[in-house]
This record gives sequence, C-alpha cells and structure tokens, in this order.
Amino acid sequence: MVSSLPESQEDLQEKDIQRLERIRHSCAHLMAMAVQRLFPGTKVAIGPVTDTGFYYDFDCPVSITTDDLGKIEVEMRRIIKDNLPIIREEVEREEIKKEIAALNEPYKLEILERIPNGETITRYFIGIPDDGEKELSLFAVDNIKDDRKTVSDEVREYAELVARELHKEGLRVEVDSSGERLGKQIRNAELEKIPVVAVVGKREVENQTLSVRTRQAGDLGALSISETITCLQSAIALNSTI
Repeated sequence: MVSSLPESQEDLQEKDIQRLERIRHSCAHLMAMAVQRLFPGTKVAIGPVTDTGFYYDFDCPVSITTDDLGKIEVEMRRIIKDNLPIIREEVEREEIKKEIAALNEPYKLEILERIPNGETITRYFIGIPDDGEKELSLFAVDNIKDDRKTVSDEVREYAELVARELHKEGLRVEVDSSGERLGKQIRNAELEKIPVVAVVGKREVENQTLSVRTRQAGDLGALSISETITCLQSAIALNSTI
C-alpha cells in the first residue's frame, strides 16, 4: 500500500508533487487506523497533508504521549503488511450519513454537513467494506489538489460583517480569507493558541450562522452572530478560556 522510496522526499517533491501528496495522504490514514486499533474509542476528524508531511486530529479517550509513537509506527507497518486496498467511490449523502452514524464518528458527520448540496461526495477508506474494520475519510471532491481555494466575495463580505459586529462588542477578531485548506487553518490556530475559531462558508452565509470551535470545548456547532457574542461575553465575564 505504501512502497519505500528510492528518492529522498526533497527529490520526489521536485519530480512529482502529486505522488508525494498521495503517499503522505495514505500515511495519514494509516496512522488513523493504527491509533484507533491501539486506542479503542478514538474519534477522528481531519487528516490532511502538509508541506512537510501529514497529521491527523484525534479525539482520544486517553492521552497519547511520545512513548506511544513507536507503538503507532509498529502498528502502521503491520497494517501495510496486510496489503489492504484503498478504495475511492462516490456516494449519496444519505447513504454516507448512515454509515458515519453507524461508525459513531461525529467529526466526520460535521464534515459531511459542511459539504454544500449538489456537490459530489467522495469517500476513501482502507480495507474491505464489509470486513468490520475500516478507516474512512470523507471529501467533497478529490483532495489531491492545490491547498488554496478561492474565497467568494459573498463569503468574504459575510465574514467581514461578522467581524464588525464582534468589534462593536469590544471583541478582538481577525478575518483570514487566504483560502488555505480548512484543516491547515485550524491547525495553525491551535499552534498559535487562538482560543476561538469561527468558520464561515457557503452554508453559514445561507443560514446567517458561524461554525464555532474552541480550544477547550471543541466544536460548538452552528451559532448565530448574537449567540456567538453572548458565548464569548459569558466566558470573559467568568474570566475563563472557552
């Protein structure tokens, strides 16, 4: 499933960026499958490639430490030896929704809900569909593409409107309309220890809401602008970090 490379990553990156991204993408899913085997009950969110490798966001019932990294690598190599297929197929929204619910993967359900109606939904998974174990990933389109996407004027204008409303209440907010992949933006926010991230897309514009995520409480779901302001003000009043 993942073959050894005769070239260095640097050489390969120059020659075939798409091949390198596919390898990193496969490794991310291998890691997710290994972690879920080693730590039952772990929920997975997003696992995109980065400029230097890959990562995966986990909601794990126990703390994973550096001592566990070797175990995870061993399990990944064991999965590779099983030579499981990586399957890609287009699916209907209701079909994949039921499958995600059966797998008890709430973060994958959030990803599904963010895919606009009418877009082709593609799933990738490792393993045989009916073997009782698989690592599933969900995308609106094939994910081996440029990291950046064009932010529409409609979305940008709504984000700026939200920022103005929060500014009026004395809340500090910055609008990021760079078009970077959502997973990378969220990861950067975590590294910078930004306490609250609000995501705005086509769905949020249509519903006049924000998808709010916090460092402490995780995803708060869809909130109106006023609900978001109330949530932030309450946290400030309690002198707490959300």
